[in-house]
Amino acid sequence: MNQIKIITGLTVATLSAVVGNVYAEDITPTAPVNEPQVSSETAKTPQVTESQVNSAKVTADQATSDVNAQKNVVNNAQNQKNQAQQKLVNATTTLNETQKLVQESTNQNQVQQTVDSAKQRLSQTEANQKITQTEQVKAQNQVNAQQTVVVNNEHDVATKTADVKQAQASVDTAKDALTNTIVNSDLNKAQSNVTTKTADVKTATDALTKAQATDKTLTNQKAKAQQIVDSAKQNLSAKDTQLSQANAEVNHHKFKTALGQSHYYNQRDNAWAGVYGGHTFASTGCVPSALAMVYSDLSNRTITPREIADYLYNNTDEFNKRFGGTSGKGIISATKAFGYVVTHLASKNAITEALKAGHHVVAAVQNNKFSPWGPQYSHEIVLRGSSNGNTYVYDPYNRDNNGFYSVDRIWNEQSRDSIDTAGVGVPFFAIMTKNMANALTKQSQALASQQVAQKQLNDAQAKATGLNAVTMQTPIAQANLIKAQSNLKDAQKRLAEAQASVKLANQDNVKKQADLTKAESKLKDAQKQLAAAQAKLTTSKTKLNQLKQVLAEASQQVAQANQDYKQAKDNLTQKTAYLTNLRNAQANLIKAQSDVAQAKDNLANKIAKLQREVAYLQELKTKAVDAQSQYQKVLSAYKSVLSAKASLKLAEEKARLDKKGHEAVAVVDETGKITSYITSKHKIEMKSLVATKTTDVKQVSVAKASVLPSTGDVKQVSVALLGMLLTFSGFLGIRKQSKKVIN
Repeated sequence: MNQIKIITGLTVATLSAVVGNVYAEDITPTAPVNEPQVSSETAKTPQVTESQVNSAKVTADQATSDVNAQKNVVNNAQNQKNQAQQKLVNATTTLNETQKLVQESTNQNQVQQTVDSAKQRLSQTEANQKITQTEQVKAQNQVNAQQTVVVNNEHDVATKTADVKQAQASVDTAKDALTNTIVNSDLNKAQSNVTTKTADVKTATDALTKAQATDKTLTNQKAKAQQIVDSAKQNLSAKDTQLSQANAEVNHHKFKTALGQSHYYNQRDNAWAGVYGGHTFASTGCVPSALAMVYSDLSNRTITPREIADYLYNNTDEFNKRFGGTSGKGIISATKAFGYVVTHLASKNAITEALKAGHHVVAAVQNNKFSPWGPQYSHEIVLRGSSNGNTYVYDPYNRDNNGFYSVDRIWNEQSRDSIDTAGVGVPFFAIMTKNMANALTKQSQALASQQVAQKQLNDAQAKATGLNAVTMQTPIAQANLIKAQSNLKDAQKRLAEAQASVKLANQDNVKKQADLTKAESKLKDAQKQLAAAQAKLTTSKTKLNQLKQVLAEASQQVAQANQDYKQAKDNLTQKTAYLTNLRNAQANLIKAQSDVAQAKDNLANKIAKLQREVAYLQELKTKAVDAQSQYQKVLSAYKSVLSAKASLKLAEEKARLDKKGHEAVAVVDETGKITSYITSKHKIEMKSLVATKTTDVKQVSVAKASVLPSTGDVKQVSVALLGMLLTFSGFLGIRKQSKKVIN
């Protein structure tokens, strides 16, 4: 509600309530009482109402709410300023590093020498890797062979131990025979055991033959797997080189002009003003102007919007014929006709990747800052570059709109008009030169080949590692055969012992004594052979442990060689990348300088925005204070109006009594305020009440004299009202202020 109208009504109401011809004889005063005056005439006038007071309170509350909301805006602006400041720091750091690279770019020959040295180091580490792998295989073979020796010696000890036991048993048998002990040997059981052990030897022999064949195949597979690994490494190295060359070619064809410094055309420029199909170029020329910017950048020459408009109008139906403006199909047609490659971008991620890769992107948008004319219109803009989710926008209609905007925002504000989307999909296109498109194709192919080569190497290494982890079966099969043969020999000996026991039982004592002596001699020989076999086993185990240590060292050397190879490869990659950066230092310096300039501009904008928001916050605080003050004044005025109405009512009541000729006696409360009037005939009835609340009533009866006291006239009342009007003058200075709009 307009507050000027409120206060004006208040002033009139107050004026009307007190102005009139007032005389002393119309008043019956009491000493401490302010008695109301009655005018000879009253008029109905506008007054301050409760709704107006409520409205003033709503205004004050809204002002306070606006202050709180603006505080949040200021906080957001402060955060944006801090982020912009950090971006400037990052951009300055990048610029310093790039400037350092530019200074170092004069040393490209020296860096090339370090690259050549790194390549030589890689070759040396690869050769050393092969040598250590060969030594590892050799050590593994020696360990395997020695394990066979140890197994054979263990079986030999077992055999010799059995021989000792056998000899001891022969001695015991001979002693039994000499003392005429009857030996009951199970000859049939011994013969059966020999038959079983003979079959076990045949089984072990067949298993050894099979194991030797399997191990031979495994050995061949290991050798072939190592050859595949070596070949895969060479292939990967070649593919790495091809990928580096492809990356260099893509970088060579990149458009390197700094953002904000490339070609810009405005569709409202008089240089190409005209009418196509009944439509002015200023209202429909956004696509030709946008494409002219892109084509001029890519060709490094001037291609005007008029050239593109002429082509579209004269060679297609996609510009100002069936509709006003240019369709998505028209963009594709013009781009191909002018010799460039156009790629449709079907997703936000595809747009982001194209911008990161340095390509120009044209986009159709509507219902936004760039196209504020309503949903029936759309507008074409050019996008370049990518920084923290933002891209630089060139607006062919309004150059003041040029600057960084969120890719998310542009994607969400894309045009849905069928003219832009029919036959093409979402209205986003990347445009590049044929050389760049070919370079990207080569880069994609090189990357795919490099990834395939890397996978082949990984697979080959995994297979080789798996084969190397397979245990050779021949040593185990040999050990099993030796054990089976030893068991057979033991069974044969026990059979011979059983047969001898039967024979000895029938010999005479002289023969038995001679057999005992012979058996004891054999026992001593067997014990000596066992001791020798045990010593040989100990020696072979010691040698096996030594060979295992050699194998462990060889494995460590292989691991170290692999690490050295990886470090050498990483070093070569780093040196090559550094050399590439030196070669591109000048172009990167231009971009870094542009990034710093943009970061400075962005920071300046954020600082300016923060200052504006802080100033606006202060303005809102002032308004809130004013609104609260105005509310208090309106509330006070409303209370005054209520008081004036009560006084008027009392005055009317007194006038009515006077008109009837009654003596009007004022009834007051404890504060001395008149609450009503009574006639003189009620005076006795009210005496106790008057005596209690207004002890001076009897002293203030009506007094009439030949000269009236100076109680005021119309002129004097008007002077009094002048002061009242001055009190309300603050309300009359209220002016309407609108909130600033800050982008």
